[in-house]
Formats: sequence, structure tokens, C-alpha cells
Amino acid sequence: MKKITLLLLTFCSFTLLGQVKLTSSVEKYFDGTNWLNSAKYVYEYDTNNNLTSENYYYWNSITSLWEYSGKETIAYNSANKIMSDSYEGYNTSTGSVTYGYKTNYIYNGNNELIESTSLDLSDGVYVNDYKSTYSYTNNKITELMEHSWNGSAWVLAVESDNQDASSKITISYGTNSLVSEFIYYEWNGSSWSADDKDVYTYNANNKIANLVSYDWNGSAYDISYKEEYNYDANDNLILEEDFDYSDGSYESESEMSYTFDETQIMSSFTHPFIDRHGFEALTGAGY
Repeated sequence: MKKITLLLLTFCSFTLLGQVKLTSSVEKYFDGTNWLNSAKYVYEYDTNNNLTSENYYYWNSITSLWEYSGKETIAYNSANKIMSDSYEGYNTSTGSVTYGYKTNYIYNGNNELIESTSLDLSDGVYVNDYKSTYSYTNNKITELMEHSWNGSAWVLAVESDNQDASSKITISYGTNSLVSEFIYYEWNGSSWSADDKDVYTYNANNKIANLVSYDWNGSAYDISYKEEYNYDANDNLILEEDFDYSDGSYESESEMSYTFDETQIMSSFTHPFIDRHGFEALTGAGY
């Protein structure tokens, strides 16, 4: 399971409705001289302040107009847990849906996510793609296992030209009750083979300080890359640095810096950037 980080230099502006709900955001990119429109997102909420839809637009530089490109729709159960999350992309010329995907979620009696099923839109009908099951120990998620749909049943899949291998993730926690390690496995046809692992360390305020990713070489783990995080006095992330590991040392690859307007704190109004399933909170990163 390879993880790829794509760094984009962007600027986002926000529109608030009565200083209560974030209703839209505009993403821009810097071309070396000017900030230019790239994408726009429009948000809708239910009466419980749950995000119910996110409409996507892209900037047509020829017509200087925003053009509709797709929509994400989210439905909730009575406990305000996500039951389904779907996305449909549109052809701006014809106005028809060109592709789509959907995920359905099932919870246990403790409102813990125990199963998610992903489906792809094919000829106007959603068909099974893969399913993930989640296991818990002392109310903490400790394992995730993925199965693929073979047309009639859920199976553990072997990697081929047409599909990825089924995967499994085991999760360990440190004394701060936050994730210390993710270990990734792939199904080889008869057993689980080691793949990658991620190791987390934290600062004194339980904020992620470092993430080191390793690749399995068949007998041991080799360092692949590292991410470092730096915070201001209010625990706001102000610098993220990415490093590749080569020939026994780290080489800087990219960095992203952040600035904050603390007169408008994100947590003070309804917004769509919440930790939807609680997984970001495993590493202390959720809002």
C-alpha cells in the first residue's frame, strides 16, 4: 500500500452565513505572479449542522465562469453518524453524470464503525467494489481488513494487473492513547505479507511531531520518508516538512507553511472540515 503526497500551493477564501455556518470556499493557485481561481465548493447542512452536500465547481479561464463539476451527498442516522457518502461527477457539456462512487457505513451498539462498503457507479447502477471491516479493543480501533467483490461474494484478492491486493492494517497505541504505529499488510493468496508501516511520535502537548514511513524489503523495514510538524504557542500547525530517505540520510523534498487569523477560530462555527469518522482523532489531528 503505497502512500503518495501531492503538494499544492493554494489559497482558500471562505464565505460565512451569519457567522454561523461556512457556506462556500474558493481555492486559488499562485502562477508566480498572481493568485488565480481554481476551484469552488458550496456547502449545505441539515438542522443538526451535519454537512449534507458539497457542490464542486471549477474555474473556466476562457469564459471566466464557475462551471459545475460534481456533488457529494451525505446521509446520517439518528445518532448523526454517516450512513452513506456518495459522489457523482458531471459532464459540463451534456449535464449528465459521467461517473460516481458511494460508501455505506454500519455501526455497532456503541456507535463504532464496524463496516464500510464502497460501490462504483456503472451504467446508472451502483455495484459493489470493496468492503472494509473494523475491529476494536477497549473501544479503540485496532485492525482494518479489506475484501474485494468478485461478482458474487466478498473475497481476499491477490494483486494483479486489474486489481490491488486486499489489505490489512493493525494499529498500536502509545501511553498517550494516541496511535504509535500503523502496520500495513497485503494478501498473497494464502497469508498476510508485510508491506509498509508508519511510526508516529508526539510533542509534550500530544501533537504529532514526526511521522516516519517504512517499506518492507522482505526481511526488514527500510526507511522511506519522514514528515515533521511544527506548531506555534497555541498548538496551531505552522510548518510541515517532508523528507525523502536516500543513502542513509534525509533529503528535503517539500514544505508547507501556515498562517492563522485567530479572530475567527474554525471551531467557533459550523464547517465541513470535521473528523467525519473519528479516525483523525486517533493521532490527535481532528478538529
